[in-house]
Amino acid sequence: MIKRVLFSLLLLLIASFFIFTLLYTLPGSAAEVLLGEGANSEEVEHLKGLLSLDKGLISSYFSFLLAFLKGDFGLSYINNTPVSALVLTHLLPTLELTSLATLSLVLVFIPLSLIAEEKKGGKKLMSLHISLSLSLPSFLFSLFFMLLFAVILPLFPVAGYKPLALGFFTHLKYLVLPSLVLAITYSGLLMQITYTSIKDKRQESYYIFAKARGLGKNSIRIKYLLLTSLAPILSSFSQSLIGLLSGAAIVETIFNIPGLGSLLVSSVLKRDYPTALAVVLLITVFSLSISLITDLIIHSLEEKKGGCNESW
Repeated sequence: MIKRVLFSLLLLLIASFFIFTLLYTLPGSAAEVLLGEGANSEEVEHLKGLLSLDKGLISSYFSFLLAFLKGDFGLSYINNTPVSALVLTHLLPTLELTSLATLSLVLVFIPLSLIAEEKKGGKKLMSLHISLSLSLPSFLFSLFFMLLFAVILPLFPVAGYKPLALGFFTHLKYLVLPSLVLAITYSGLLMQITYTSIKDKRQESYYIFAKARGLGKNSIRIKYLLLTSLAPILSSFSQSLIGLLSGAAIVETIFNIPGLGSLLVSSVLKRDYPTALAVVLLITVFSLSISLITDLIIHSLEEKKGGCNESW
């Protein structure tokens, strides 16, 4: 466990340097963006000095890293407000969006994978869904759902975000379409892994014996199919969660939701390096944490099972 934690910290360090280098070497600078096209070189260099953009790459990275370890994300280049405050303001919409998408994965797409083999035409429909999910990008799903459910059938708003203070259902209506798009986009691999794992378990003797005993369908599905396939399903589920976090940027931008994804896109376009770095590193921390927790759970399950499925 300690080795896995240390490895995750090393990955975070490498990721932070890579991201910092990528942003640092982008053409143009925050000073040029802030001053506009009419600024001369002296004004640009002066503002670079004020923003500490005139240091070398390594020196700038270590200054950033030391401040980051102290919990200081710096000030936004654009509006001169603490980056931590900006991140916290935009964190809630992203958490709401990914939470709804996660619920859809757990309550809709995993159960559909579980029963697809048993229903007439279920396997074909699931294969079609998996093919579309794995082949089409989220922006196409976004445009399709906007057209269908907001224009042709005006059931939901086209885009935007309303705070919870304006009413729960009003707030929820603005999150349904983007969360559904996220869930569909990242459900394909999860459904494929779930279906394949469960299909293999249907050939096991304990499943055949459970059916012969006349146990209830739901009991058999949960105890003898789902629980015995948890390791690959959890591994795929964790990858879907990471996909939800990283893929939220496109969906939030299209649906005009003020989350971390839209904050990241705007900060990169405006060369607001401190904000962009903070958002990317926060998403990286979440992703590594999800991966680490999943590995620990799977390891615990494997130890409990003792490599013997019949113990379930």
